[in-house]
Amino acid sequence: MRKEHEHLSNKIKNLSMKPGVYIMKDKSGRIIYIGKAKALKNRVSQYFHDAPKESIKTERMVSNIHDFDYIVTDTELEALVLECNLIKLHKPKYNILLKDDKNFPYLKITLNDDYPKIALARKKLPDGAKYYGPYLSAKTINDTIWTLKRTFMIATCKLSFPRDIGKVRPCLNYHIKRCIGPCIGDVTPEQYHEIFDDIVAFIEGDYESVIKELEAKMYEASENMEYERARVFRDRIRSIERLGLKQKVVLDSKRECDVISYFVEGDILCFSVLMVRFGRLIDKKVIKQRVGAAFDEQESLSQFLKQFYDENSIIPKDIYLSAPAGDGALLEEHFSNIAGHKVRISAPKSGKPLELVRMSLSNAREEVRNDILSMEKSRALLLETKRMLDLPSVPARIEAYDVSNLGSDAMVGAMVVFKEGAPSKSDYKRFKIRTLDAPDDYAATKEIIYRRFEALEAGERGFCEKPDLILLDGGAGHLNAVTDMLSNLGIDVPVFGMVKNKSHRIRGLVSKDGELTFKGVGDVYTLLGRISEEVHRFAISYHRTKRTKNTLTSALDSVKGVGGVKRAALLKHFGSVKKIKEADISEIAQVKGINEELARRIKAELSGGDEK
Repeated sequence: MRKEHEHLSNKIKNLSMKPGVYIMKDKSGRIIYIGKAKALKNRVSQYFHDAPKESIKTERMVSNIHDFDYIVTDTELEALVLECNLIKLHKPKYNILLKDDKNFPYLKITLNDDYPKIALARKKLPDGAKYYGPYLSAKTINDTIWTLKRTFMIATCKLSFPRDIGKVRPCLNYHIKRCIGPCIGDVTPEQYHEIFDDIVAFIEGDYESVIKELEAKMYEASENMEYERARVFRDRIRSIERLGLKQKVVLDSKRECDVISYFVEGDILCFSVLMVRFGRLIDKKVIKQRVGAAFDEQESLSQFLKQFYDENSIIPKDIYLSAPAGDGALLEEHFSNIAGHKVRISAPKSGKPLELVRMSLSNAREEVRNDILSMEKSRALLLETKRMLDLPSVPARIEAYDVSNLGSDAMVGAMVVFKEGAPSKSDYKRFKIRTLDAPDDYAATKEIIYRRFEALEAGERGFCEKPDLILLDGGAGHLNAVTDMLSNLGIDVPVFGMVKNKSHRIRGLVSKDGELTFKGVGDVYTLLGRISEEVHRFAISYHRTKRTKNTLTSALDSVKGVGGVKRAALLKHFGSVKKIKEADISEIAQVKGINEELARRIKAELSGGDEK
């Protein structure tokens, strides 16, 4: 056993031989890795032997272990389920993690309604509707919904039928023959359901029966000399035929499967997922991550699968992989329990499944190679920036700051971050100015940067990385205010002010040594221009949001009887203060907790006078 782990020897000796989950922690008590074991004592003790570890990543993780906890379970399957849940909860540093952890969306059709609707849904509910998915991206569903609405001429508006029939005039879509107009009452629920039966058949890949049915209706309308109606059916048939050609058929039958592969080069790992439904390729997603110098193939693929499929997933019968996953049999059992049917996980060696794996692998390889090429270009650009600005190191992390007040006393500050030459929006920060009673750009800039480094010193999440370069939206005045403060704090970070021209575009940088222009340095100028525009946009958008919120709050707060709960109910019901202003008293009174008298007072306050 290593010397640094000798204090854990008794704890390791007393471990159970039962299945369970082990939780590794560093000196600060932070969880850095979670794993499962068939026999806890055997698995955990392997980490602390002096023998070489299975990967550099594991070696690095073990060197940071200071303590561990464990949870004993009755079966290895229970340990796997618990491991999945704990990884999602704690997101340990050395586990493979899905950064996109939101629920994958579904295509929802409310066939149980008199007038069905088609929409995107984030969760599958027991509400009698028909769900398809989950899809891998909301964009795919939104594109599909738009195409189906246009092809089958169903309503695109937010009206509810039959409630709103006859209450409004038909919109432009009706007049240009893109909607059959249920709002005017010419379409019965039975006729509308027939259209949605065709939509369901289309989604499930049964194009032939949909086209045959529409052809029969077209011929019948033509025989009855209803030529306009026949033309509508003809156009719909042509649209469906075009859509059918775009849907790539990858399996002969109506089989459903997911195809998952990975490719790793350098420190970039990419998982590629192809979703096949009803024999057709309907969606693709790539998920990229940075990995260490070594890559544990089976462990990483296994961890990916555990997080990609959870209790809310609709899991197909077949999952094809580019390589075998660790815990393959155990994962099959776990996924079968979730899905309610037998799930098979395999790495195919021949036939159509192998062709799909190769297609998925090609996508993953292309994504990684493109990223590497982009990183090389960014690295060259940052090296040129270092040379041009005479920086002590390559500016891998650039932070830019701007202050916005738009002539009001509600000042705000913004920080944007560029990593490796690209915006890192998850690192953006907003600041409310706390110390000033009147607009003062210099003092406000000093405050937000002081608070930024105060947070760095305290180890606050989101502020733990020190910048290689700071850019200020302003000239020499902003620069002097900030550099003097940082010098007094003993902080050594290069700081430049971004000088603008009359069009408010960056023309150069200013430092303690004077102004530096960009003549002849196009790529660096482009990068700094992007940063300048981004921080200004972010600051302005925050200020406008805050000002709108303050205006709304003050307007509603001045109404006697409107508190936080009722204000929230009004906003949830109408969506904006503009729509509250436009609403009638009777409509406002429909909101929960708002009676007619209070609705009258709200209307009067927002309208700036009495409302009769």
